[in-house]
Amino acid sequence: MDPAPLIKTFGAERARRTILALQTSVEEIGAITQREGIDAHYVPGGLLSVAIGDHQLPGLAATLATYQRLGLGEGNRLLNAAEARARVNVEGIAGALRTEAGASIHPGNLVRGLARAVERLGGTIYEQTAVEGVEPGTSPRLVTATGSVRARKALIVAAEAYLPGLPRFRRHVLPMSSMIVLTNPLPAEVWDEIGWEGHESLSSQSHLKNYLTRTADGRILYGSRGAPYTYGSTTPDVT
Repeated sequence: MDPAPLIKTFGAERARRTILALQTSVEEIGAITQREGIDAHYVPGGLLSVAIGDHQLPGLAATLATYQRLGLGEGNRLLNAAEARARVNVEGIAGALRTEAGASIHPGNLVRGLARAVERLGGTIYEQTAVEGVEPGTSPRLVTATGSVRARKALIVAAEAYLPGLPRFRRHVLPMSSMIVLTNPLPAEVWDEIGWEGHESLSSQSHLKNYLTRTADGRILYGSRGAPYTYGSTTPDVT
């Protein structure tokens, strides 16, 4: 996450704490996958934000300066064109910002592995039980079509983009859409040309946010924002 908007909205200290929490969560996910034996293709390759052309270099330098101002300069380094190209052979690359705190993962394998771990440790997962409402308070509860579940202390409403489907959250959450395509596995000679041996998670400085990952089975995953937003923050299930 770019620290500058965080500082502008929440102040420097909250921005610093947020970034540290994000970085810690990456390490925690890796530790959990190892501890629970989850084959989630976790690769701590870091992040690489590339500049395509010299005109994009000042933006990377400004981001690094902001990290340094927050006391988070360690683990972030600017690469020149040759250093960046040695990591991934992008046409027109002029440099990059390398961040160590980052990793790639297979999210489907992760969530299924976590579900198996929860059940193995004695937890119960109730599927096909739609939550129709959330009631906060000293004894919060979830309301379903067939009954309700009350918590002793707190509820974690981890519905992400589906939260606007609940009346209480409809005016408070805006789902962020992202579209993803995945290549077929690429042959070895193509990878020899591309490089990318460090498996860094890539992004660029284009106005349309994009991200790329080298998968464990030799594909390239490309994602970008640009999907349409629907009225009322609805989330239609489209295949």
